[in-house]
Amino acid sequence: MIESEKLYRLIVENVTDIIWIVDMEMKFTYFSPSVTQVRGYSVEEAMAQSVEESMTPASFESAMKMIAEELELHNKRERDPARSRKMEAELTCKDGSTVWTEIESNFIYNSEGQPIGILGITRNITERKKSEKERKHAEGEVRKSETLLKATLESTVDGILVVDEKGRVIKTNKQFAKMWRIPDDLLKLQDNEKLLNYVLDQLVEPTAFLSRVQELYKTSKHDFDTIVFKDGRIFERYSRPLIRADEIAGRVWSFRDVTERKRSKEALREAYNIINRSPAVVFLWKNAEEWPVEFASNNVKELFGYTVDEFSSGKVSYAETVHPDDLERVAEKVSTFSKEKERKEIYHEPYRIITKNGEVKWLDDSTYIRRDENGNITHYEGIVIDITDRMRIEEDKKKLETQLQQSQKMESIGTLAGGIAHEFNNIRNHSANF
Repeated sequence: MIESEKLYRLIVENVTDIIWIVDMEMKFTYFSPSVTQVRGYSVEEAMAQSVEESMTPASFESAMKMIAEELELHNKRERDPARSRKMEAELTCKDGSTVWTEIESNFIYNSEGQPIGILGITRNITERKKSEKERKHAEGEVRKSETLLKATLESTVDGILVVDEKGRVIKTNKQFAKMWRIPDDLLKLQDNEKLLNYVLDQLVEPTAFLSRVQELYKTSKHDFDTIVFKDGRIFERYSRPLIRADEIAGRVWSFRDVTERKRSKEALREAYNIINRSPAVVFLWKNAEEWPVEFASNNVKELFGYTVDEFSSGKVSYAETVHPDDLERVAEKVSTFSKEKERKEIYHEPYRIITKNGEVKWLDDSTYIRRDENGNITHYEGIVIDITDRMRIEEDKKKLETQLQQSQKMESIGTLAGGIAHEFNNIRNHSANF
């Protein structure tokens, strides 16, 4: 018996868990030596504390609530005397810190079956709590990332489709279904074959599309191409492998509707072709000395003799082509109108240019002012038309009018001279008769 008691004491005094006893007045009657290792207090110091002092307020409240529940069950004769209760509690330490523990406890009963105290075992779970905290933090970060990813997928203008290595759909965003006009009931079926057939039925070249898709499943290539729909829509398609643990786990497909962009591009190209076939030459001049050319339509050579490259490279500026006798007038007009903050257009009188081969031509110039968000002029947009023939016709017309006026003057002088001569003859005849 004595040997058993010694063995029991040896075990109790060497375990890392704290073994303790309190009476029903919540006063400690026993602490194992391990309390010093866990909380920093000596056995005597720990014994001198109340239960309330040994815990944080929140843990003490939880402990008292648990004891009250167990006592109520005991009074109702509904409690199993062999059943213990577990709870987590934050205990105070001598250095002012706290330590998280797990407490398992049960009543100590007298011979009459009445509780006379509580026997408990307290285990330090600080590392476990730390791990749980880190795990919860990691889970929170994952959830945050998933939320951010979902929000990103749903806010993008692209339709996103994610499939596994066998081509089975893993994830889509709402834009994908909208772009491909996939009914909700078809998406809910999660029938990949029906979904694929629905998609292929919309394309001009479904066989080529399917062949390319199946080919990409076998590679790690990034891929880009354009797909055309029967109804005229045009999508850009970008695809890259889905990588998990350094292995290909499927593919991510991104679709962007570029129908309007393509149409706008075609319309712009057609408008540009119309300009190049017309007598009008389009310029974009920088707001800088001598108006360097940033852009000129391809037909510029027909009017100026200089190529687009000669203008845009800076080899020749626009001011250099303006006739020296007209340059000051043109520059003054640009300067005057540019000073007006609300001015959008510059009105020029016709002026002359000297072409590359030295020919003089007359131009009609419509110039529009381009400003930045602060109202500063950055460029001038101009449309110039060759009016040399019109100016020559007007000049010839003026010459003819001048000649006509001269002729009319001479005719008038002749008539006047004839009248004077007639009067002289009348006077002479009258004198003779007299």
